Amino acid sequence: MKHKIANSLMLLLTPTFLLAQSSSEQRREKLNNIKQQLEQRRQLIKESTELEKATKAALNEEMKSITNQEFLEDLEKSNKTQMEKLGSDVRESVTKSIKEAPIVVMVPQCVPPREVIPFPANMNRGQYYRFSPDGDKVIVSSGSIQGHRNSIGLIHIQKDKDGKEVAKSIPTLMYDETYPVEGMKNKNGKYEWKILTSPFDPRDSGMLFYEINTDRENDVLKNGENASHIFNDPQHDQWYHSAASAPTASGDTSNFKVMLWSDQRMKDYKMSKNPDGSTKIEATSQQYRPCTNLETISGPIISKDASMVAFSQNYSTVIYKFNDDKTCDLVRNLNYSTGKVSFNYPDQEPVVAFNTDVTNEVDGNYRRYQAVQIFNYGDDSLDDNERTKNITDPKLDYSQGYAGMLADGRVMYITQRTSIDEDGFEDTQTFIVRADPKQLNNDGTVNLEAAKKNKCTKSLQPLKVNKKKTNQNNSSGAISQ
Repeated sequence: MKHKIANSLMLLLTPTFLLAQSSSEQRREKLNNIKQQLEQRRQLIKESTELEKATKAALNEEMKSITNQEFLEDLEKSNKTQMEKLGSDVRESVTKSIKEAPIVVMVPQCVPPREVIPFPANMNRGQYYRFSPDGDKVIVSSGSIQGHRNSIGLIHIQKDKDGKEVAKSIPTLMYDETYPVEGMKNKNGKYEWKILTSPFDPRDSGMLFYEINTDRENDVLKNGENASHIFNDPQHDQWYHSAASAPTASGDTSNFKVMLWSDQRMKDYKMSKNPDGSTKIEATSQQYRPCTNLETISGPIISKDASMVAFSQNYSTVIYKFNDDKTCDLVRNLNYSTGKVSFNYPDQEPVVAFNTDVTNEVDGNYRRYQAVQIFNYGDDSLDDNERTKNITDPKLDYSQGYAGMLADGRVMYITQRTSIDEDGFEDTQTFIVRADPKQLNNDGTVNLEAAKKNKCTKSLQPLKVNKKKTNQNNSSGAISQ
């Protein structure tokens, strides 16, 4: 409402000023320019809506060719082959069990090119963001919640009873630049946040460590600002740090590293369990200096398996590999400056996501805005132009803070979008966006052909079905485009 009043005053005051200063012809020219600008913005919104409808239609058309019957037929053929290998007594026992239990098949869950979720209304937009592997949780630095004095807010995205994804704000006692230990896995081998690191806590000297995604009452997700830290390290503490698991050869992700922002300081830790089942954190090294062959490292962010580090060098973002002898070798120079990067997960395409300023031509007009891009640092056959792809919508988005790579290869970011209401006033809102790079063109527009061919990627969801009747629901609940 404040924005509408301010804009209304501007629209009222501007013509009054022109009446006093300009001729009637000049006034008409100014008013026509204003009308043309409003019309151009309305056209942008209209085109975006049409694109959203076309993408949805393409996805729905493709899904018509995928039926539960096909899954059941394939499952039946597979079961028949396996049953023939069993003895008659075992076959009878298995057949009886199958008849008495429902069949469980895996039905693909459609992944739209973009999912757009409204930002919590009671939460400040914040400055920096960290996104969980599944894209269902967001750490918001300076994201205080109305009625609370905390500087870190946590967003939990869940589906409501109607299947719509809703972002809920959770107050915490953590402080600015809280960073998750990335790359950890749960007991099922799935990437999941387990530890959050909170620096410079005014109540307690040192870096504080909190637990999340546990079944314990001290869990930050469950208990919010009533959760207490489980470990404190006063010797290793600084804002703008990063943290990641350092997996062993066997795949154990309980060992992790925390690297501070300046002076090239790093330290190793291990997560385990206490006898009562609570989470235990202990330091397994003294503070040490990686990349000893480099003079300085400015603003390092370590990869999700703690094998690489990205930082700014001579006004360009660079990626280096850690060596066992504490030296580092150059992997890739991006040849331009970016915001803090977010590395891919180890089993995904070798890319980093980041925010950067871009200028694009949109419908004959040049638009300068903050965009999210990804950069492929691993494929030597690509040139610099082929390595880069815009993820943000070139017509609608103005990204905020930092982007994050998800475990399935998608990119998540926070954006502001401005629309024109029915009275001609601007309305700016904040949204959470998940985007699939595989369904986007290099300029960030939706690739309709790729969206049509998308058979719901690798994401599979269990679905119980009866023998004679099947049901399938591919609705994501979020706004898709």
